[in-house]
Amino acid sequence: MLEPTNEEQARGGLSVDQLPIVGLFLLLLLNWVGADYYVRHTTFTEATPFVPVWSAYSRDGAAHLVPWALGGLAIALVFPLSGRMPLNQLTLRVREPVARLFPLWVSVAIAGIAVNLAAKGSYLWWAPEYLSWAMPQSVASLANVLLPVTLLASGVVSTRRPVFGTLLMVMTGTIMFGSATRVFAGTLALFVLGRFLGGARIGALSWLGAAVFGLLALPIPLFSRGLAAHGILPYSAALTEMISQSNYLTSSLLAAAENTGFTIPLLLYTAKVPGITVSDMMISLNPMPGDAAGWDRIMGSMRVHEYIPYSMLGEFASFGPPALLLCTFLWGLVIRIALNSAARTVPLLLLPFLVGQLGLSLLTMVQITQYNTRAVARVLSIIVLLALLERVIRPACRPEFWRVPGGWRTLLSREGSP
Repeated sequence: MLEPTNEEQARGGLSVDQLPIVGLFLLLLLNWVGADYYVRHTTFTEATPFVPVWSAYSRDGAAHLVPWALGGLAIALVFPLSGRMPLNQLTLRVREPVARLFPLWVSVAIAGIAVNLAAKGSYLWWAPEYLSWAMPQSVASLANVLLPVTLLASGVVSTRRPVFGTLLMVMTGTIMFGSATRVFAGTLALFVLGRFLGGARIGALSWLGAAVFGLLALPIPLFSRGLAAHGILPYSAALTEMISQSNYLTSSLLAAAENTGFTIPLLLYTAKVPGITVSDMMISLNPMPGDAAGWDRIMGSMRVHEYIPYSMLGEFASFGPPALLLCTFLWGLVIRIALNSAARTVPLLLLPFLVGQLGLSLLTMVQITQYNTRAVARVLSIIVLLALLERVIRPACRPEFWRVPGGWRTLLSREGSP
């Protein structure tokens, strides 16, 4: 495959490896606006676990730390990588792989749905507590990781089978609704992105519709978590009452500002927490199981509340603003290297690895703002393993591998060019 020239890259504009970095940059700006809006329109009268975090917010504090996070992303965004794949060229490359590997995308979407159904079991329909699972925590974690990938795969399927792909998306969205996960708000956005990766032309109205849906849908899982009973049945009963309220749109805007804006006070709160040590961070960066890494020992001290973990941004910021810049820069660089490699691979491997790694990258884009370093590091380790796996099997997927003397050794020595 011929690599894009520098001139073609410049004309192509944004490349696929830059998408998550741009996404997090815009998300942090939205978080900043949301936090300021929420604080100006809310009076904290109830003693909840969130009040101490929101009390840490100040305009001066945000103006001091947020630019450091944005600066790290800006550096990662412009960091020179060879052979970037512009989005317009990527859409041309994916059409043939989508047709050839269509059964694979169907299998990925169905497998993601099956794992989530097994993980939730009967608790998907009714559960006495939020975050009730029928399977061990390891399976539950896998189910959560698969959700964005399943939606992307459903979008790819819809490029050839629109009704079937849409049905897969609806099923996945229903599971997320019954699980009260915030990813539910991104259902349409991930589905549309999957269609784009599948080679479909996506108009501005489709992206706008996905954004509007996300804004209106975001309060739903947040509202559902506060109910006495959980699952599809009690959530459905309460949803009708919620939507019928005359102030639903106003409350939706405030709830969206609260949820997205929470990133900023959590960053400021965590940055001031005394006692986060280098040892704690090394444990957090270790993707091994909790008991082996030592995470089980420190997990309780890395949270504001049982349901409010520190954020990765805040944990690094506790060591000073330069550490926060380093955090976002390294996150962006790892993401870009992995996606850049996947976008340049042979056609047979292009979409399986690109969709998988892009879906996980978008998951970490959200996690880094409101979840521990531990959660982000574990997903990043999967992204790195996928990138390494793709590089190992890439030679065997080239037709010439089976024709040249030396096979693997000959082609591996030429892996400088995809």
